[in-house]
Amino acid sequence: MWGMMLKDMYVNRKDIGLSMLVIILCSVVFFIPIPDKFADDIYKPIFILIYLSAMFFSFIIASNMLANMCANDEKCNFREFAIASPVMARGHIKAKYITNFALMTIILVWCELMEIFTYTINDIKISMIIPVIIFAFFYFQTTLETPLYLIMGSKYGNYVKMGIFYLIIIIVVTYLLYGKVPDLLSPYVVIIKFIELQKTLKFKVIVCGVIPAAISGLYYISYRIAGRYFWHLS
Repeated sequence: MWGMMLKDMYVNRKDIGLSMLVIILCSVVFFIPIPDKFADDIYKPIFILIYLSAMFFSFIIASNMLANMCANDEKCNFREFAIASPVMARGHIKAKYITNFALMTIILVWCELMEIFTYTINDIKISMIIPVIIFAFFYFQTTLETPLYLIMGSKYGNYVKMGIFYLIIIIVVTYLLYGKVPDLLSPYVVIIKFIELQKTLKFKVIVCGVIPAAISGLYYISYRIAGRYFWHLS
């Protein structure tokens, strides 16, 4: 398994290096001091939105690395080679799951550090729970898409993923247009509720402990599914 991980790091070193470079460039916004004329509280939501966008984009880049790794394996027919050996196939699957989780965790730690720098340099406080929420979202996404890439390949896995994504959008938009949206789901109410909840210990335990643990369980189930059907549908 560790040999497979080293293989992934070496084969995809250019893609990983470029992705990390883009993430570092996105992080530059956290180190730029805010000019005095924009230091008023009225401008803080704008800068918070910029910082959150940089965090979100960093996780998007990290989550796309898995698709790039699978695509590069397919180019050199390594996937077919791994299928020929059960031991090698298990190592191939484990390496993808562990590497993917490691990359996402590194980005989470990086975003938390950027939040601290932002508070130190510009005195703008971003809740440290927000990077965890973004991490949980992409962690859950990779739980669903990793088996698709490993079983169906990056090309058809992307087709299925995009199909599911567009289906969810159609359902949500249809509901928003024709359904009755509760007042609790209005943006203003959601923001106020989040500000109140994120200060409570119960909310922190759920977001930082229960939800990641539950997704980790799903991640393991996803790994078992990928291992079970890797040969059958390849």
